[in-house]
Amino acid sequence: MPSKRPKSSGARKIKKKDKKNETPDEGASESGKCHPEHIFPLVLTSVTQEMFGCRADEDVTGENPYKLLRKKEIVQDMKTRAAVSDFSPVKQIVLEYPEDELLLVFDRDFTYGQCFYLVLTVEAKENMMKSSPAQAADDEELMEDDEEDVIEPETPESHPWISLGSEQEIEDESLTQARPRAPQPAGPSGQLGKEQTRPRAEDLFSRYGVGFGRTEQRAQSVLNCLNTFKGRMAVPLKFFQRLLGHIAAAAAVTSLGLLHMRPLQHWLHGRVPRWAWHHGTHRVAITPECRQTFSPWSDPSFLRAGVPFEQVSRHAVVFTDASATGWGATYNGHAVSRVWTDPQLHWHINCLELLAVRLALSRLKRLLQGRDVLVRTDNTATVAYINRQGGLRSRRMSQLARHLLLWSQKHLRSL
Repeated sequence: MPSKRPKSSGARKIKKKDKKNETPDEGASESGKCHPEHIFPLVLTSVTQEMFGCRADEDVTGENPYKLLRKKEIVQDMKTRAAVSDFSPVKQIVLEYPEDELLLVFDRDFTYGQCFYLVLTVEAKENMMKSSPAQAADDEELMEDDEEDVIEPETPESHPWISLGSEQEIEDESLTQARPRAPQPAGPSGQLGKEQTRPRAEDLFSRYGVGFGRTEQRAQSVLNCLNTFKGRMAVPLKFFQRLLGHIAAAAAVTSLGLLHMRPLQHWLHGRVPRWAWHHGTHRVAITPECRQTFSPWSDPSFLRAGVPFEQVSRHAVVFTDASATGWGATYNGHAVSRVWTDPQLHWHINCLELLAVRLALSRLKRLLQGRDVLVRTDNTATVAYINRQGGLRSRRMSQLARHLLLWSQKHLRSL
C-alpha cells in the first residue's frame, strides 16, 4: 500500500495567513487601477507644487480642486528638468495640446490612485469647468454632512469631592526627595531651557556617543557615491548596493529618509532578478526614471538639515477602521465617516485601511493641526507602512503612505 505524500510546509503556512492582513503583491495592487482616457493621474512633488502654485490643501482643496497651468510653463519645466520633471510621462500630450492652458485637478480622495490628475482634452476641461458650480454645491452639502457627523461631547456636571481616606495611602506610596540635587552646569552640556530650540538627532548622537557618525560625513558619502553614476549609461549592481547602504545610514538623521529611499528601491525591485543580489556583477542600465529617484539625495541642504529629536509627552489619539463598504474614525468625541466610491470598492482591504487613516486626518485637520498624533488601527500592514515609511510588497500602499507622511509633515507636529 503506497504511503501518503506529506503536505509541504509552505501549503500549511498559506492556510494560516490572515486574509485581512495579507498584503497584496505588486501585480494585485495594480490590477484595479483604471481611469478615463481623458485624464492622467500624476505624482507632484512638493517642489513642483511650489513652482506651479498648486500646493495640496492650500492652493487647491477639496472645495476648490481646479488649477489652470500654462502650457509654456510646463514645457519650460520639462526642458529644464528633463526626465526629472513630474510632467515627463505626458510630455508628448502636452506638446500636442491645442490650447494655452491645461486643467490640473486635486484628487483629495485618491479616486484614481494619485493626489492629482491632468485633464488631457479640451472638451473634458470645458465640461469640468462648466460643472464646477454644481460641484461646489455638492461640496457644501458634504461639508454640512461632516458637521452633522461631528458629535460634540457634553461637559459632565461637576460634583464636590468627598474624601474616603485615600490621601494618606497616596502619600505613603509616593516618592519624595530626601536630599538636594547637585547643581547642573550651564552651557550646551547642561539641561535644555524652554527658550532653546529642539536639538537635532545627530548632535545628541555625537554628544552622548551612541555610535552614529556626524551628518556631514554621511552626507558627503552619499554625494561621493552619486558622483560615480554621472556620465554612465550602465553600472554593476554593486554600485547600487553601495549607494543604498550610504542612503540607509543617512536616513537615520534625515527627515523622512526611508520614505525618500523607497522610489529607488521600487525601481531596482522591478528590474533586478533575485539571484543577482548575491553576486553584484549584474549590470543595470541607468534610465531617466532612475536618475529622478536620485534627486532628493543629490541636494546637500536636504542631507544636512537633520531631524528634531525630543520626547513626546502627550499624543492626540485617533482611532480609525475600514471595511469593504466605507471607513470611520473618532478623536476625542468627534466622529467622521464615509462610504467608498466605485474605484475603491475593488481595492485590497489593507489599502483601504491605510487610505482611511489619510482621509480621517484630513477631515480632522482643524482639531489636529500642529499636534503629535498617534493613530490606532487594527490593521498591521497599515501600522508597518506608516512606521517604516513605506515598503516594497505593495506599490499602491507605498504611494498611499508617501502621500500620508508628506501631508503629516506639513500639517502635524509628528505622526
